[in-house]
Amino acid sequence: MESYYGSKAQVYHGNAKMTKGGLVKKDIVRLNDGYGNIRYKSKKQIKANKKPNSFRAKWSKAMKKARKELIKENVIEAGEFVPVGGKTKQGKALLKRIKELI
Repeated sequence: MESYYGSKAQVYHGNAKMTKGGLVKKDIVRLNDGYGNIRYKSKKQIKANKKPNSFRAKWSKAMKKARKELIKENVIEAGEFVPVGGKTKQGKALLKRIKELI
């Protein structure tokens, strides 16, 4: 039985007609990250994220630059996982530097 509304995965596989947001099968693409994880995203969302002036692109560029700067200043170590913001002083310093660069 086919539902009218469903998740992006259900719409992609034909088990539902559309999502609550109005996406139909032609608007959805299947993504595989190479580790067996499968995601379903809208084509419009993917296109918007690839724009060079999008906030996500600016954030990503600032994040890379901020990490390099903080590694040079010995605030964080190379290869160390540092959550942005968070409770640690390294995370707070990283967030502050990212916001300065954006």
